[in-house]
Amino acid sequence: MLASAVFVSACSGSSNTPSSVQTGAIVNEQTNSSENNPQESNPVEINPTSGGSVLNQLQGDATETQMSDATVSSEGDALPIDADLSIRALTQVNFDVTVPAYVSTALKVELALGEQAIPVSWVGDEFWFASGELPSDTEHALLVTFYDNNGELTLGTVNTTFKTGTNPLDSIQITADQFDTEKWDNDGDGVSNLEESIVGTNPMLDDTVQLEVRTSLDFSQIGYYSLSSFEPLVPAERPYFIHNETDSGSWTYPGGPIIPGDTTLNTVDIDVTGTGSYFYESVDYSINDQTIYRHEGTRTTAENSIAWQGMRFWSNADSGKSETNRFDLETTLLSNAQRRISGVISLPNSAFGETNPEEYTFSLVGDLIEGTERCAPVSGTVTRTQTARYSSRPLSNITVTKSLEDRYWTVTPIAADSDAPVEGIAADPSENQAYLVLSIGTTFLCEFTEWENR
Repeated sequence: MLASAVFVSACSGSSNTPSSVQTGAIVNEQTNSSENNPQESNPVEINPTSGGSVLNQLQGDATETQMSDATVSSEGDALPIDADLSIRALTQVNFDVTVPAYVSTALKVELALGEQAIPVSWVGDEFWFASGELPSDTEHALLVTFYDNNGELTLGTVNTTFKTGTNPLDSIQITADQFDTEKWDNDGDGVSNLEESIVGTNPMLDDTVQLEVRTSLDFSQIGYYSLSSFEPLVPAERPYFIHNETDSGSWTYPGGPIIPGDTTLNTVDIDVTGTGSYFYESVDYSINDQTIYRHEGTRTTAENSIAWQGMRFWSNADSGKSETNRFDLETTLLSNAQRRISGVISLPNSAFGETNPEEYTFSLVGDLIEGTERCAPVSGTVTRTQTARYSSRPLSNITVTKSLEDRYWTVTPIAADSDAPVEGIAADPSENQAYLVLSIGTTFLCEFTEWENR
């Protein structure tokens, strides 16, 4: 199983007592009785409205305790007035979560204790892990949610309660059987999202409905506006640095003004790891006019991924127009023949106001096209959102999805503003029927120097 996750640090205690999970609740099994812990303090109440962290509140309670002559245990024995109650009143809880078996490159798990979210990291296969400090000897509501499509499609949930003990460390086990998957059926066809995802049908679409099949959808902007103007201009040499400036020199228009010369500025600075920056700017002058082209981006490398953040800028003084395209992309090496590209490309309306602003958000898996440095998408999700060119009102979005087992991409168009319909998308939502396409009309750059010998 491949999955994206946010990693958290887990603290260890001197004792690790696993907790058992029962129907409807999670109950801790405490191995340290009061006989073994004669100095065990009573539970400390936490006031969620008093401000400050839980630890600060507990330390405040401990300070008040120290002001008394002594602290008395449940056995009646006097304890030192400097007893560290703040430590005893918190329990480090480790959550070991096993989700139902399902293979996807965009899985996600969220764990919430009431309104408190605890980051969850992927361990491997169906196993996930989270850890956090909670008040001891306290009951907590627990919600675990299992997603696909990076959180857009719910596959299952566990909704239960558990009680922390008084030990410094507890462990909570969540098993795959505890997940309620049957209630999550987005298309209402009687088959759960998880079941449809496993067999390769679309959980967002009732498969009993016959859809129109079209040849292609034009998402070529994904390939054109991504890395084509950046990565090919970064040499394979590491480290690499170059700085060039040119100036064609000024000239005088016959009987007219002195015209500045055209200039260019190009800087490429890449370190030994492949991380660095790229900058190019040209300024072209003519009589009473100036045109600027500028490309700048930052390249970041990791073990199996290359990330680019950057922009393209164009302006023309005579027309008073300009436009800026931005992108934030990460390409990941999945195998020698397969890559994944994820990110956002933002395109404003054209400088002359002829098109509406668009934003593409996507995560695509592609197969390397033999003899090229590009990949053809074979699965994933793309959402294109359009806004009104002058008012920034949301107009529409088109979501395209495909699993590896599907033959077609499923296209779902939605009109968000019936007063300003977009070409190809009807103002009446009932007229915007989903349809199928064989291709989304794009490829993406997916071969990098760092991966050539892998």
